[in-house]
Amino acid sequence: MFEECVDIQPEWREFGSSRLQDRIGLIHVTPLTKIHGRYNRDRIYGLLETLTRKLWHMPQQPFFSKLEPPVFSDNVGLVVLEDCGRAIGYSLYRLIEIDDSPVIHRWFSQITPKYQGRQLYRQITRVIVQYAIDRFGEKQIYYCGRTRTPVGWQALEKYTKRLAPDLVYGKYHPDLIRIAVGMREVIYPRKTLEIPTLGMRNAFEDGTQYHIPRHIEDKRLDEIFYGQPIIEHLDAAILFVGELDEREIFK
Repeated sequence: MFEECVDIQPEWREFGSSRLQDRIGLIHVTPLTKIHGRYNRDRIYGLLETLTRKLWHMPQQPFFSKLEPPVFSDNVGLVVLEDCGRAIGYSLYRLIEIDDSPVIHRWFSQITPKYQGRQLYRQITRVIVQYAIDRFGEKQIYYCGRTRTPVGWQALEKYTKRLAPDLVYGKYHPDLIRIAVGMREVIYPRKTLEIPTLGMRNAFEDGTQYHIPRHIEDKRLDEIFYGQPIIEHLDAAILFVGELDEREIFK
């Protein structure tokens, strides 16, 4: 069991840091394999566990240290938000190439409720996307995540030009479906992906439940999302893949 941890290690700032708003700062460590030593890695695990359990009902045993593929991999990056040396949020992401198409996989993201509604998620996203642009140049970048709430879906949809599955217009995008299938093979190799709905059973660990808003203001879209049969299962989610809209992110 990892100790509760929200204190920032000063040396983490050496990997890359910036000031966002007032006292709020951002630290970007990529790849996470730059963090060496069991003590330092346990501090990262403790931070992820602590912030995540504030918003989720999760089993008490360690979660992040058991993930496959592991958190400390060459394609995994971490953005941490801090307020006066205390972590208030994070985003764990992966950069994966599917048939030469770079994909940003938003693996896990949490922001403490007190700090939500301040555009901090957008600023985290800008840092991640800029890193991907610097790495992949002029290639079209894709955006991927799983969710079981329309709130999570909107967070993906607003940063993309096209999204699969297309819950709004019902369009079929075979290129996005192809990338989704490739992503499933890499990140969820033991899961079954429904085509073309991209529904996925056993997407969340047993006993894991969100403490986040479950509805959006647009009642029509809210009903469309919860009308997806897969969402009836408490362990299920929908895998979304979109064509990243860089202008929207940086406007």
